[in-house]
Amino acid sequence: MFFSHWLPRRTTKHSVSAKLGCLALEGREVPAAFQIVFDYRYDATGFFSDPTRRADLERAADQYEARINQNVDLAAINPGGGNSWTATTFNPSNTDEYVSISNLSIGADQIVVFVGAEGGVGGGEAGLGGYGGYSASGNQAWFNTLRQRGRSGFAPWGGSVSFSNSTNWHFGTGTPGGSQIDFFTVATHELGHVLGFGVANQFNALVSGGSFNGTNARNAYGGTNPPVDGTGHWQQGITSAGQAVSMQPFVAAGTRVAASQLDLAALADIGWEVSGVNSAVPPSPPAIPPVVPPPALPPVSSIPTSAQSTKTKPIALGGSGTFQVYSMVNGNLQAQGAAVTPFAGFTGSVRTAVGDFNGDGTYDIAVGKGPGKDQEARVLVYDGATGQVVQNFVAFELGFSGGVNLAAGSIQGNGKDSLVVSADRGGGPRLKVYAEANPNYLLADFFGIEDTRFNGGTRVAVGDVNRDGKDDLLVAAGYGGGPRVALFDGRSLTPTTPPTRLVGDFLAYESGVQNGVYVSLADTNGDGFADLIFGPGSGAARVKVVDAKRLIDSGDSNKAMNFLLDDYFVVDPNAGYNGGIRVLADDFDGDGSNDTVIGSGTNESGRFWLRSKFGTSTIAPFGSSKMSDGVFVG
Repeated sequence: MFFSHWLPRRTTKHSVSAKLGCLALEGREVPAAFQIVFDYRYDATGFFSDPTRRADLERAADQYEARINQNVDLAAINPGGGNSWTATTFNPSNTDEYVSISNLSIGADQIVVFVGAEGGVGGGEAGLGGYGGYSASGNQAWFNTLRQRGRSGFAPWGGSVSFSNSTNWHFGTGTPGGSQIDFFTVATHELGHVLGFGVANQFNALVSGGSFNGTNARNAYGGTNPPVDGTGHWQQGITSAGQAVSMQPFVAAGTRVAASQLDLAALADIGWEVSGVNSAVPPSPPAIPPVVPPPALPPVSSIPTSAQSTKTKPIALGGSGTFQVYSMVNGNLQAQGAAVTPFAGFTGSVRTAVGDFNGDGTYDIAVGKGPGKDQEARVLVYDGATGQVVQNFVAFELGFSGGVNLAAGSIQGNGKDSLVVSADRGGGPRLKVYAEANPNYLLADFFGIEDTRFNGGTRVAVGDVNRDGKDDLLVAAGYGGGPRVALFDGRSLTPTTPPTRLVGDFLAYESGVQNGVYVSLADTNGDGFADLIFGPGSGAARVKVVDAKRLIDSGDSNKAMNFLLDDYFVVDPNAGYNGGIRVLADDFDGDGSNDTVIGSGTNESGRFWLRSKFGTSTIAPFGSSKMSDGVFVG
């Protein structure tokens, strides 16, 4: 078996402002079992050749080692006996690239942090910190060790911290000058991110309505939930017992700030055992934010495990703030239960994908937020057998309000589907692939469109176009983009390198078509190879189907439109329809023939069309009202 995992990082910005009070560093009287081990192998600029700088770094780590209890019980990571792994993290001397360390051994109750510096971390940041990811092969117990290290709550192997070597730093134990940025203060902050503050899923699960809802943090903040700023930090300027907090986004020149009681309380809320914090060791945060949990999803149809060819796949239709599950019977779609409101108070479009993520023979439902005022790209996964939420995570950095697009398929070929999440409107062309729809198993994180400056996001689909037993990825430009698409080999997905294209990029429609393309993958002609299915992001309701096998065999993406299998309109092109369409194709009724579901687009009446061997039928569950973001099918 093979799994991989990757998660984000955070920065600290510095600014020159009024001088604040200096906090004394708390001494440690008893050696702590928990240890932060610094590794300098990537210090390419020699920033830490000066022992004074290393001493400051160790003093920053001492604060956490002194308060994280001796019985933290992080399991050792010792590869061998058929179990191997590769640690992956950003290069602290060049934060634009990643480094991989094969079969790193880490002692019990230790984390390893790679440190270095570069000529300005970028954007005015004094530091950049975050925990690392991994890829691994071996048995399930080994995967559990890497993911959990023998305990509940957040438990990383370590990560990286990079410092700017162009900052006017103050080193040592004295008071920094009025124009100096205190190195100890920034190191304390970035180590907090390595320990999960602002970046761990356990942290994000406790953020709601602009506040952090952890019990320990609430107690430390006088009985109210402390405010956060949407970037993985406390709101700038808040205090803890009258003193500045470390985990705010900006550090003022001329000041020293140690880890506050509030900072440490938040670490306790995500699973660390912290001495001097009121409540006992917390359990792992619930999958649902504790404010208003989403309702249970009506159970969906089971897959006959002994006869996979007879399975019927449900369809999840996303609308404004809700989604509805349908099944296909005799050429018609029948609603299963009532519509579900997955995100309390959210009225934007809901994005959906269907897959068997846990391999239990029952389809599960993944839903994500579309564009909206909520500054989080949140994704929920419902277990199809129980109807309960089993995963709840934020796929991209807090503060991003452009929403996500989803797709699901058998990328690993192991009987458990993977979930693809791409950024939507306002986001770059970035997408992530999660094995088993689990945020701890990140298979890939890359840009699906080569122009990284494009900020319209991407649309994604999954299917096996080369019949190698593993699904491949079809990626298209999103909002504001042209009709450009890319096709990637699913076997080439890794956490650190871009995947291999199966054919060169091409345009699915005329170059004048704007707002990108919606995509699907399904075998429409019965040859055993998934075909490419397109719907325009705006304009006429025109569906195109391209024979992927013939296209790949030709090796010439410029000839893509020479291999059309179908080209049709679901609405008369002269009828004034101009919102584009969303497409989804599969064998939804188990009869061996392909069916296509087509959702109406932007600012059109909310409806969808079902095209099958029975003909084309129209369903209008939202009446005649126009939907600003259209209908999404998954």
